[in-house]
Amino acid sequence: KHCGEFIFCFSGVSFFTFGTLKSVGLSHAPTLLGRPSSDNPNVLVLKTHINLLCGGVAGAIAQTISYPFDVTRRRMQLGTALPEFEKCLTMWETMKYVYGHHGIRRGLYRGLSLNYIRCVPSQAVAFTTYELMKQFFHLN
Repeated sequence: KHCGEFIFCFSGVSFFTFGTLKSVGLSHAPTLLGRPSSDNPNVLVLKTHINLLCGGVAGAIAQTISYPFDVTRRRMQLGTALPEFEKCLTMWETMKYVYGHHGIRRGLYRGLSLNYIRCVPSQAVAFTTYELMKQFFHLN
């Protein structure tokens, strides 16, 4: 019911972060980090290994920011298996409950390090593929 908040938050933060890292990198160190685009030599794009790095960093930042929403969503989905006193009806009630009873590290961010193992490589590959496909379809 509430997974839209997590997906919207994660996607928005990851694209914003990747775009920011890309533009800052290309404006401050164009010869070190960039190369001419294969579809438009007048446009600089990130080198592939830098693209992977920026995508991974963007994924890690987005995961860190949106993870409490994911924890909340999962807890709400498991609501039928929880004891009556632990059930919460809204996302904010659930988040307050988790924070109040388990804190930040053992509550809202429990399991985050394992999610990095999945998220960082997948976002690195996803953003690199995205940038390569933009060149392939002449969208630069």
